[in-house]
Amino acid sequence: MKCRQSLDAMHEVWQESLKDKGVKMVAVCVDGTGSWDQIKPLVDGNAWEFETYIDVNCDLKRAMNVNNVPCTIILDDLRGLICRHDGYCTGSEALICKKVQSHLYASAD
Repeated sequence: MKCRQSLDAMHEVWQESLKDKGVKMVAVCVDGTGSWDQIKPLVDGNAWEFETYIDVNCDLKRAMNVNNVPCTIILDDLRGLICRHDGYCTGSEALICKKVQSHLYASAD
């Protein structure tokens, strides 16, 4: 449930503040038990406009050392870490959005 809340909130701030700036959002299901037959209706039903993948073997989860979900990892275009946020609490999406915007403004200089 927390993952869905996080995706809803992130999708909203992405649409409002980041999509028009060229920021790409990707969601990866890392629970290892999900299948596309279960995930696709959830994605479609919520009209999320970002790419969605399933980490079937949990390889990405291990590589990124994800222990708590949801986990938000923001990378720049060179795959450098901008920020990482484990777990979800109401309002965390606004803080993440501010970090991304700060990075975008700093990169524009």
